[in-house]
Amino acid sequence: MDLSKLEIASASEEGTRIEIYHPITEQSFEPPIYVWVVGVDSQLYQKTALALQNKAMKKMIKSGRLRMSMTAEEQQANNIELYAKCTVNWENVEWEGKPLLCNFENVRMVLNKLPWLREQIETAISDRSLFLQD
Repeated sequence: MDLSKLEIASASEEGTRIEIYHPITEQSFEPPIYVWVVGVDSQLYQKTALALQNKAMKKMIKSGRLRMSMTAEEQQANNIELYAKCTVNWENVEWEGKPLLCNFENVRMVLNKLPWLREQIETAISDRSLFLQD
């Protein structure tokens, strides 16, 4: 088997488009909502994940504790930051009746307020099959 055919990093860098579905009906929105994300093998994901881990480790060292001192809330905030940075574009997203620009602050706000959307984005980012070329 030629394992080079399973190289995912470059496709992960380019990102992929996913459609967002209604959290209850699992139906498409009208118009469809699309989000572009990079994958877990992208440099952006890796760099951000490592930076967040380093931040947690510095906090642990500063507090003089041998065990990790990160709360569940801090871990959730870190995950939201990671997913927000890995969300590179979106289409047809509105908030309070107005189009919402895709930038880090807006993505983070939406992911904080809509856990169901955060779950769909998290699933896509970590699904390597979405980045594997045929």
